[in-house]
Amino acid sequence: MGINGYQITAEGGTGFFQDQDGGSYNYAGRYVADVTHRNWDIICASSSTNDSEASEAEINTSVDAFYDLVKANHPNSIILIVGTPRSVSQRGGEGTGYILAETRTLARFESKNDPLVITIPTLTDVNPPVFGTGKISAPTGDGNADFYVSDGLHYGDAGHLYHGSWLARKVTAAFRAKIIELSN
Repeated sequence: MGINGYQITAEGGTGFFQDQDGGSYNYAGRYVADVTHRNWDIICASSSTNDSEASEAEINTSVDAFYDLVKANHPNSIILIVGTPRSVSQRGGEGTGYILAETRTLARFESKNDPLVITIPTLTDVNPPVFGTGKISAPTGDGNADFYVSDGLHYGDAGHLYHGSWLARKVTAAFRAKIIELSN
């Protein structure tokens, strides 16, 4: 995509609503600390399993705070919101909360009707990148999670690579569709 520079600000336990375990800051707080220092063309964040217990109102308020910060500091940047980078089927009933958090997060961004917002589902995609109930140390033969999931929730190295290539195809297609949409 011709990207010259990037900054990754990953920290476990955070989400749009959820603070890092131990009381750190959510995405809006991290945005202020990590991203406002430079003029970025694309601001990307993912929905989070950490928001799985947040109410719709809590997610909406948190998404609004993040969106408002991006628009105030990077008004011409594309806001790319991707789905949760997880395999939901290993986690049984918890997976329902993960799907709900992704659905609510993406829907709230889509409700902005902002031509610079692009959303890409993951858990709720028709063909999610990783599926099945297995993991690397305990394969079950019912999906590719046997090769990509390390502990029943998190990706192993191969899972990160696979998810990254899956997401790159989705992002490229979404950008092409957005260019066509905006040029009509």
